[in-house]
Amino acid sequence: MKTASILLVGVGILAGCQSPPVMHQHNRIGLERILADDPATAIGHFNRSIEANPQHPDAYVYRGDANASLGNYPEALADYDSALIFDRNHTSAYVGRGNARYQMGEFTAAIRQYSLALALNPRLSDVFFNRGNARLKVRDVPNAIRDFDKAIALRPEFTDAYYNRGIARYDAGDWRGAVNDYSAAAEASTKRPDVYCNRGAAYFKLKAYGQALSDFDKALGLSPKYADAYNYWGKVKYLLGDREGAVIDYKRPLSLRIESSTDYAIENRK
Repeated sequence: MKTASILLVGVGILAGCQSPPVMHQHNRIGLERILADDPATAIGHFNRSIEANPQHPDAYVYRGDANASLGNYPEALADYDSALIFDRNHTSAYVGRGNARYQMGEFTAAIRQYSLALALNPRLSDVFFNRGNARLKVRDVPNAIRDFDKAIALRPEFTDAYYNRGIARYDAGDWRGAVNDYSAAAEASTKRPDVYCNRGAAYFKLKAYGQALSDFDKALGLSPKYADAYNYWGKVKYLLGDREGAVIDYKRPLSLRIESSTDYAIENRK
């Protein structure tokens, strides 16, 4: 089954304090460049914004987000730290810290930063999702499920949260709950083979082999080289007495030279 992904939440919100017009101009252009997938140019504009007002926290957060999108996580963390010097309650700075720590593989540190952000604003569905993913990484499955619960309560159409909660529930042995979550994800996106393969795996655990085969068939219809679907298909055929068919399905991923891909959750959003 798949692992979880993070919603790395986007750039911060301009604070309400008075600032030089040049600062607002460069922040605006920098944000436009981030949206245009040009973070390197954005950093130059945020630099000029900071030169105009070195004590305004938003430009540091924006520059941190741009650095993070380039994979410059130490520089991003330094920017978020600078923002917090001038505003200890800057929610986006804590979120940025959490996202950077997550991408660096420091999941426990990421959880701490997401928790600080949620203490300031407990209605951030993306941050509950991100913290749930970080908790999955450290195998804190019960609290990961609780975070996905909160993300879904805040945003009932949050497809990725249903999907990742399905993974967490599968890991916890709640296969019926996993089926329900994958079904919710499938309703929102009928063209994702991983949803059907993961739901099929949960049906397999429930010994609902007919439904499992149907889901593996759907996964292969969307992705004919889906190795895990063939593997599970082979397992079901073996249990149903079709040993020859099972061997063919087990061998097919080798002949296609493809890799296993199920069980990975949606990573944090940026």
